[in-house]
Amino acid sequence: REARVYSWSPEHELSYYLIHGLLHLVGYDDQTPSERISMRRKERSVMKAIGLPAPPRRRPKTTCHQR
Repeated sequence: REARVYSWSPEHELSYYLIHGLLHLVGYDDQTPSERISMRRKERSVMKAIGLPAPPRRRPKTTCHQR
């Protein structure tokens, strides 16, 4: 569902979630606006480094606790 919202493949969406989760495991957080900006930059950097397209910049501002 999210892949359709952001107009990219389900495989890229899964890759995004894996990278996002791994970043949490190594200490990144996205609870505040500044943390969210830092994490989004790192997500884009990692995805670029492994040859994947950058995630859409319009990611939702919600967290799993708000859904």
